[in-house]
Amino acid sequence: MEWIARQLTPVHAQWITGWPATVTVNIPGLDHVLFCHATPRSDNECFTRLTPDEHLLPIFGSLPERVFVCGHTHMQVDRHMGGMRLINA
Repeated sequence: MEWIARQLTPVHAQWITGWPATVTVNIPGLDHVLFCHATPRSDNECFTRLTPDEHLLPIFGSLPERVFVCGHTHMQVDRHMGGMRLINA
């Protein structure tokens, strides 16, 4: 990570810090899909296929979207809970 950080110019760093934390895209057949790095509330929060629904519902349940695509852990997940679909790409 340090090497990568050294490759960035101040212009790159400023551009990256302007990126939104989440993006919602209307995808035909899925409706509005929220994309984020880890979770909508944190770039570092982790969950796996073993994380209980009781932990995830407060994170995702209050949002208007019903489909979420996340990443961060690099462990693929595609699960349904509480009327939502949670995908870790």
